[in-house]
Amino acid sequence: MTSKTATIYDWVDERLGLSELAAFARHKTVPVHAQSFWYYWGGISLFLFLVQCFTGVLLLVYFRPGAESYESVRQITFVMHFGWLIRSAHEWGVKRLIYENPQTHIKIDVFMDELVMAHTIHFKGRLDLGYPTIGLADLLLSKLQIHQVTENDFIDLIVLLAEHDVGSGDRERIDMPYILEVLRNDWGFTYTALDNLKKTQQALGRYELPAEAAENVRTRIAAITGQIEAAPKSTRWKLRARVGTRSKWYEDVDEVHR
Repeated sequence: MTSKTATIYDWVDERLGLSELAAFARHKTVPVHAQSFWYYWGGISLFLFLVQCFTGVLLLVYFRPGAESYESVRQITFVMHFGWLIRSAHEWGVKRLIYENPQTHIKIDVFMDELVMAHTIHFKGRLDLGYPTIGLADLLLSKLQIHQVTENDFIDLIVLLAEHDVGSGDRERIDMPYILEVLRNDWGFTYTALDNLKKTQQALGRYELPAEAAENVRTRIAAITGQIEAAPKSTRWKLRARVGTRSKWYEDVDEVHR
């Protein structure tokens, strides 16, 4: 530490007592459960809350409500220095958190009330329908919404459909009425879901499955596809269908490697 830096540190220390805080931190006993994720949850939540406050204040300074709202958001994102970073940090801090284990580098996505990826799935009021995971219908939708589906996603879909039949009124069945209700208003989601079901059907031959399990998957894919195609659609769905793939029907998602 240079003399100038030491002078500044002494000046701050005299007023804020940094030396006492540093001594406390050096001698603080860390409990055995410190390696647990839950030990850091409170600190992480506080940090993210402060990020929300800080970025929110910065956005409040430049955002103009009313008729100029769109133009002000455009300027924040594309014109102001680091505006895109501040806006993204504020938005994703509310909707999505990503945690990484420093040893295994395994990442965990935590979504708040809704999964916002290529397509949005609302979880609010539905988390108590299944335990310990989300309900089977939401689990299936979370895979069918993926735009760039991977081999791991195919495996997840195949295992899910091999183990659970479609139907309603049973936690061990995939709730098709709910899935149809979600898709009837969203042509883009419907297009992606049907495309992923078709790709899963094609990928089925790449995996060694018992004949009965493979037949169950084929039958359930056909049943789900048929019900989605036959279900009545909203006016909004029909209008969007006229545009088709000429306009982008999904949201770009930052890749999270696992």
